[in-house]
Amino acid sequence: MFFPCIPWNTDAPVDHRPYGTMALVALHSGLFFARTIPAWLASAGMVSEELAFAIGVFNPFFWITGDIADGAWLRLLLDALFLWGFGLIVEGKLGWYRFVPIYFLFAIAHAIATERLAIALAHRTDLPLALGGELGSTAAVYAVAAMAFVWAPRNDVRCLAWIWFKGYGYALPVPALLFVLVLADAGLAWMSGNVAAIALSHATGFVIGFVAAAVLLLLRGVNCQGWDLLSVVLGRTGDVDLEAMRGYQHRPDEQSGLGDDYFARRHRAGLEILRTHLANRDATAALELHHRMAAKIRDWQLPEAELVGLIDLLNERRSYPASIPLMFEHLRRFPGHCGPMRLELAAILLHEENRPGKALGVLERIPEGALPEELFAARDELLREANERAVEGEIELEDDV
Repeated sequence: MFFPCIPWNTDAPVDHRPYGTMALVALHSGLFFARTIPAWLASAGMVSEELAFAIGVFNPFFWITGDIADGAWLRLLLDALFLWGFGLIVEGKLGWYRFVPIYFLFAIAHAIATERLAIALAHRTDLPLALGGELGSTAAVYAVAAMAFVWAPRNDVRCLAWIWFKGYGYALPVPALLFVLVLADAGLAWMSGNVAAIALSHATGFVIGFVAAAVLLLLRGVNCQGWDLLSVVLGRTGDVDLEAMRGYQHRPDEQSGLGDDYFARRHRAGLEILRTHLANRDATAALELHHRMAAKIRDWQLPEAELVGLIDLLNERRSYPASIPLMFEHLRRFPGHCGPMRLELAAILLHEENRPGKALGVLERIPEGALPEELFAARDELLREANERAVEGEIELEDDV
């Protein structure tokens, strides 16, 4: 028993579990095995050819099944393995609710492109218009592979080489895994004796996926953490430390499934990435990651050092609407270290936000001994100015901090 390349995991930062990928692998397998049970197909009023996409026949259902209903078990195995390997990355960034519809749209787009190309060739050459069925073209898998290539060209896919009864683990970069797919696919095409047609079909699928990935990237519909193909080519990488991520992903005690400590592991990984953003002084990426992790990871909170670092970056950029809620969070969570933070927050509320009532409430709640002596004069000056401006204007309600 020899399987040289079985993809099973990736070091790419992902935000979603591969539910959609598992469902699509099951769909490929289900349609294949359904075709191998003639009695079932006959009782259902179906024959295998009805699952194939026929050139010149308008039927969107068969546009999809023509890509998904594999015609041979080797083709099914190839589709399942590489759909899993590349789908981990693509669905991990999109989520199943976007990945699965896009996969079906790839199949439909490929069917339309194939039909238009066949009709154009029939009109411009002496070749007859092929009305036969096309089954299991793998074009949608190539489209997913193209998306992974655009979004994670420097990431690895963990693979397994199974020799007799023993497995050997190794890592392949995404482009290398794509090369393995092309080699395996070329072997199957050579065995079928239809190399040119299969190559053209799969190249069409790759182009469709490449264009879709580029459009989503340019429209900011996906977050590649600065390691997409464009960033790699232009030398703009570095928002995420890939080596640190690989060190996290490849620790033996962290590889065996999700387990009960899934959220704790996600918390640690997210915190490592956020620290990289702070070290790179990328306030926008750090704030976006903080909000995304807070929405997805229960009990997500930044340690005091990282929270203060993010606040300082935002204040340097005068992003006060974003920093003020974080400053109030710091006051609630770390009351013992609140003196200088209250003073800074009061100055922002008074001078930048024109909210003297809020500033006054923040200043009056500075505990005894929370301020160094050298800041007493600054506090007294802010108190005087806040009182004067609060009397002149509308007094606001104080925050409960």
